[in-house]
Amino acid sequence: MSKQAKPSSSRWIPWLFVGGFLVVFAANGIMITIAVQTWTGLGTERPYERGIHYNDNLAAAREQDRLGWHHDVEIEAQAPQQARLVVALTDAEEKPVFADSVTAHLIRPTHEGFDFEATLDDGGAGRYSATLAFPLSGQWDVQLVARRGGDSYQARQRVLID
Repeated sequence: MSKQAKPSSSRWIPWLFVGGFLVVFAANGIMITIAVQTWTGLGTERPYERGIHYNDNLAAAREQDRLGWHHDVEIEAQAPQQARLVVALTDAEEKPVFADSVTAHLIRPTHEGFDFEATLDDGGAGRYSATLAFPLSGQWDVQLVARRGGDSYQARQRVLID
């Protein structure tokens, strides 16, 4: 008597493995698509070069502290996405700083491609200003660079543009 082979009820187990892998591939595909479509492009430019100059940056910060300069930034809204940037510079004794040049680098912290730069006009008594047209409303970082002779002062402040 020969035994006839019964149909196996476990033939579907290999298909469970195949199905599991398909689910993993689909989830990875969705996550890759979302990551590529939502990337803002922000990142540090030339990180290696910035890293090897770290000690130089610390020395420049100590030199800036020695100067004792302070800043005050005001934003005066004039129209949608347009504002007047006013910067007041004072020294450690609260006297006006008469800089040779004051530049504002306006950086969009959430999207690349919208940053711009402006040279501020000297309004006298340590006050510098410029009327600016912003490409987008929202948060902006104002990075100030003031120079007088061999001295340099840098500061960063976040502002909100309507």
